Amino acid sequence: MLLHQPVAAQLEGCKEILAIKITSAPGTVEVNSDNSKVGMKAFGGHAESEFFTGDVLPGYDHGFNPNPDAATSIAADFLIKSLTE
Repeated sequence: MLLHQPVAAQLEGCKEILAIKITSAPGTVEVNSDNSKVGMKAFGGHAESEFFTGDVLPGYDHGFNPNPDAATSIAADFLIKSLTE
């Protein structure tokens, strides 16, 4: 199963088809409740390959920490706007 192999082994023989660079942008939002905390950090970016060029539209990643003594999990969804015709 691929999940247990090192990343280099998983990518062996593969070709990169799109490089996405995510960059930090000004702005953070934090929401707290009695038992959890969610922090959101603004981001943007750029995507480029021989097939496609585009910008990552502004968005926020989501850091969810249900327990202050535990590690924070981070997830981000983003949209890419094409700059090519």
